[in-house]
Parts: sequence; C-alpha cells; structure tokens
Amino acid sequence: MKDNPNIWTVSEEYVFNPTPDYTITFKKDNDKEIGKFDFNGDKLKFEGDVEESAQVFINFLLSAFNQRIEEIKSETIKEYNEQFDPRED
Repeated sequence: MKDNPNIWTVSEEYVFNPTPDYTITFKKDNDKEIGKFDFNGDKLKFEGDVEESAQVFINFLLSAFNQRIEEIKSETIKEYNEQFDPRED
C-alpha cells in the first residue's frame, strides 16, 4: 500500500502517555541533567542547580545570538556587494 499523506500515525509513547511533557531541561557534560523547569501543573517548579543551569542557559543564548549576528553580517555584506560591487562581469 502506498503512503497516504491523509493518514496520521500516533507514536506508542503518546498512546500510553497522552499528557504532553512541558519541561525545559538543562544538561551539561555528556547530557548530565543539572536542572529542570517543570510547567506540568498549576505551578512552575524548578529542580536542580540554579547557578549551573543559569550558566548553561546564558551560554546557549550567547551562542545563538552571536551566530545570528554573524549570519546577518554575512547577508548584509553579500547584499552590499551584489548592489555596489564596481566589478562588471
């Protein structure tokens, strides 16, 4: 039978645990969990090492921000060169 895009499949994990898991986990050193925000209830909970988790989170943000800045610079230089490059082909 050919794949039908109108048929959805549901993973076994979802069938046995239909409740979504709303957590943010902070990991370090070979996926060692160091902290976790848990949004799965009527109150937000945090478990783990606050200082280490904050450092992992800030490092992630800085890396993502710096990567995006480099992409924007590269795109800007490329667009500038395409518009204003004095060399004629």
